[in-house]
Amino acid sequence: MNEKIFRVIEILPMQEGVSQRGAWKSQQIVVEEKVALPHPDRFLLRFGTEQVAMLADVKVGNEIKAMWTNAVRFFEKDGKKYYSQECNVWAVENVSSF
Repeated sequence: MNEKIFRVIEILPMQEGVSQRGAWKSQQIVVEEKVALPHPDRFLLRFGTEQVAMLADVKVGNEIKAMWTNAVRFFEKDGKKYYSQECNVWAVENVSSF
């Protein structure tokens, strides 16, 4: 489990669809770590179907405390292997808003 305080940089559009398992939603936000560095680390946090509702009160510029787990996703396309790291959020709290 990871837990940090971030500043919200961008809220990306929600994606929705239907799969064999049913309807799904996904939304991502770009956040910046709250540290006094010239170039703070940025992360892309992913919210799944059950977690999208947590973003209702989150706005660009807010400081949030996010709790997430990391997962490495693998897929193969045209004979090439691709990997991506996902930060799947399971809890978020507004710390302050601007």
